[in-house]
Amino acid sequence: MPRAVGVPHPDRVTKRRAWVLLAAAAWTCYVWGTRLYLLWGNADESTAFKVVHTVLAGVSLVFAAAVAWIGYRGLRESRAGVPA
Repeated sequence: MPRAVGVPHPDRVTKRRAWVLLAAAAWTCYVWGTRLYLLWGNADESTAFKVVHTVLAGVSLVFAAAVAWIGYRGLRESRAGVPA
């Protein structure tokens, strides 16, 4: 059954969604980067607290990298004119 005109292929990321993914990844990196900077500069917190939050930040940054890669691929495919 043919798809309706203007409806993107379900396996493709639209340009708008790719930009949203890239923005979300950038925001995550900014938030966790700032958090880590403030956390490790604060002498009031225990080392265990700092280590746990650093691990949480690392996991979030790995997810942000994966989201950014999906967004980057979506933009690259839209610019290359890959048919939807």
